[in-house]
Amino acid sequence: RSGERRRAMEPEQQVGRFATLIEKLAEFPDRDLIYQIWQAAKLALETGQVPLATRMASVILQKLDDALLAAGRRVPLFYALDAIVKNVGGAYQPLFSQGLEAAFRKSFGAVNDKDKLRMHHVLRTWNDKKFFIEHLDELNAIVAPWHIAFVASNTTNLQAPAAAAAPRERPTRLAKPTAYSASAPALPVSLAGGGPRPAVPPPGLVVPAPVPPVIVPAPVIVPVQPR
Repeated sequence: RSGERRRAMEPEQQVGRFATLIEKLAEFPDRDLIYQIWQAAKLALETGQVPLATRMASVILQKLDDALLAAGRRVPLFYALDAIVKNVGGAYQPLFSQGLEAAFRKSFGAVNDKDKLRMHHVLRTWNDKKFFIEHLDELNAIVAPWHIAFVASNTTNLQAPAAAAAPRERPTRLAKPTAYSASAPALPVSLAGGGPRPAVPPPGLVVPAPVPPVIVPAPVIVPVQPR
């Protein structure tokens, strides 16, 4: 029924809902929220064709073009754009292509190294899938100088002797929403796992095998023979 109600929405309602989802995205690329975003983009293309899809794409591109946009919001917006192109396709790739290079250049220059690495990963998937092929040379040229310096810096750090540090207890972290991955389909929790996700250790964390209990044998009592 909810799907039927959304299909009955007027174009203005669809654009308003899409803009609200984009605002909710904020600085965390919530996978379930990004799923709703590309589903809304898909609905717009199916019900309003290219004119409505153009308005949806403009919501994201105008956000990315805003010089006052917080740097932490830029990568989640690129993840939303990436999910729409990969999961819906159609007219969206040429629509986003119109302002992609300028948005990518502005965003890459604004974000920190962690988010630069995320944008580099998204770009690598575009190279592999030949998305935005007319812009790939320019986008790769934007990323290349930083990536070369980043790799060289990390190689130097790995070669330097590590200072001994006292082990410290890590604070307990509360569960948080799953982040979107440019290498994995953007599915909601209900479709991705059919229920609560099992606890999965983060990459690089080695979880020791459970230690079996130590069984101490009972003492053997030797009877003393009378003399």
